[in-house]
Amino acid sequence: MVNTKEKHIVKQLVDEYFKQYSKHPTFVDLIKDCIRLKGISTANYLFDSLKIGWLSNGFRNENFKEIHQNIFSEGRDYYYSELENYLNEENQANLDAHYKQSKQ
Repeated sequence: MVNTKEKHIVKQLVDEYFKQYSKHPTFVDLIKDCIRLKGISTANYLFDSLKIGWLSNGFRNENFKEIHQNIFSEGRDYYYSELENYLNEENQANLDAHYKQSKQ
């Protein structure tokens, strides 16, 4: 039986995400958005309801167990990895810009 409240709320979240970012979120995007807005503990608490709403809207079936393990197994590790990835991307962009400028 589909919980229409979860279905409706997740559909609204997906629509609002699209309005803000001009792209449809993956389930991981939705979880990261929840973490950013509500914190990792709340996102962990809402995970199953978000999954139910996601599936009841007919969105892509994902490996939810793996997603949950990757994000919530060590909450702080997730944030450290995100920060590390961000800094690596920023540093690479700076190196690329410096290299491009030195070639001119």
